[in-house]
Amino acid sequence: MQRGVLVTVGTTRFDSLVQLMVTDKAQQILADQGYTSLVIQHGTGPAPSISPNSVLRTTCFGLKPSIAQDIQDATLVVGHAGAGTIFECLKQGKELVVVVNEDLMANHQMELASKVESDGYALACTCTNLLEVLQEVAKANLKALPPGAPEAVISAINDALWLKQTQHRSASRMGLSIPTMVLFVTLLVALLSLAIAYT
Repeated sequence: MQRGVLVTVGTTRFDSLVQLMVTDKAQQILADQGYTSLVIQHGTGPAPSISPNSVLRTTCFGLKPSIAQDIQDATLVVGHAGAGTIFECLKQGKELVVVVNEDLMANHQMELASKVESDGYALACTCTNLLEVLQEVAKANLKALPPGAPEAVISAINDALWLKQTQHRSASRMGLSIPTMVLFVTLLVALLSLAIAYT
């Protein structure tokens, strides 16, 4: 039985994640859990150097109009903490490890990743502890998003968003810092796409 892993970084770059996932150690951890292939979407960053002796069948690509099919084909997704990526993976019922880019902490990825983890939908980590987390996926018993019920995730995102808005009210007349406003717009677009998908 084919069991694939998709690594996705979205439309930007997350070189530390990409490079980590092609290391011998990362690939051996995945192989030991029965995964047979690895697809890496490296965004606008450089394509990783793949060893000809890789224990997993490994391919990579930069950008494409949609990775929905790649997500569907995967058993496990290791992705950046983008709202769109999280929604799509949960909508398709995939095991998900959300990796926070520590270089982008101002965009509140940690709050979003921590919330979906605390609600049992995904595992969250940084590159620092990703290899340890990958060994725990099979034992995590992650919950699936109930079909036709995106409100569960919407509620989780709203909780994380309004927490940050409250923290920044003293800094802005509207209660929204620039990073929070960027997150708000991103979430709004993702929620709209999800709502359309369920209609």
